[in-house]
Amino acid sequence: MLKNFVSYIKTRKKLVIVFVLSTAISIFFIGSFSQSNEASAHPPQDLSIVTISGIVAILTSCITSIATFFGLIFTWAIGWRKENRETKMSVLERERLQTALERERLELEKLKAENKKLKKK
Repeated sequence: MLKNFVSYIKTRKKLVIVFVLSTAISIFFIGSFSQSNEASAHPPQDLSIVTISGIVAILTSCITSIATFFGLIFTWAIGWRKENRETKMSVLERERLQTALERERLELEKLKAENKKLKKK
């Protein structure tokens, strides 16, 4: 149970890191793409290649960022449900153990009472 929880935490951290990095890369590409188009005094001969490669980079980064975000949300939701389920199971297990302990205690008291009766005879 603890091993699964630790792997869940590690996976969640990885998704957060990938999300932040892909978002940062998206912002970087969008900023550099808009600056390169506005600030260039001498545009390159084949502007369509630069524009297409910039758009592809931005779209790829945005798609990665969005996919990572949804993966992060789904992982949190699944983890939250799992934590709730494990909490319920641990409560049930604790109640079961308390019932077993009470049963054993009653049996022990019963045996002690029988033992006292045998000693009195």
